[in-house]
Amino acid sequence: MGTPPQNRWNLDSVIGLEHRIAPSYFHAAPAQVAENFERLLARDVFSEADAQFLYDWLLHRGISPGFRQMLDAWLEDELKHYQGLRRCYHALSGVAYAEMDREAAARAAQRNLEPIEDLLVDEFSILLLLAYDEIGSTYSYRRDLAEFYGHFGRRSPHRAPFGQR
Repeated sequence: MGTPPQNRWNLDSVIGLEHRIAPSYFHAAPAQVAENFERLLARDVFSEADAQFLYDWLLHRGISPGFRQMLDAWLEDELKHYQGLRRCYHALSGVAYAEMDREAAARAAQRNLEPIEDLLVDEFSILLLLAYDEIGSTYSYRRDLAEFYGHFGRRSPHRAPFGQR
């Protein structure tokens, strides 16, 4: 199984490791929006990093070869999200990658799947849980577009904020 089409993108072509966001980008945003956005991004960064933990946990439970192929593609996609969000968070906050690594390691020590283990009983249940997570992420990101992203950057008379289209 080759790389699925949705995974054929290069993160470096989207945002470089040391990209910085100019403070002027946030001038149109209401007070506190940029700071709240920074907290939101931090949460999203570390949430995406949790995919590796779930993947490793599932591999130790025994899965079929076909399901392993699907999980490999899923993890590749999730880790690209993680790396992309890390770069955005760094560009916005200036937090060093090494500091993010320390934070991720601290979180790793606290991870616990016990509350959802009953939902991870077989491959079908796991697929449903992953699909539910993707749906939740889609709704959350859509809300974030309206609440945060629409305030940033230059406005043009032809560009309506997200959520108002």
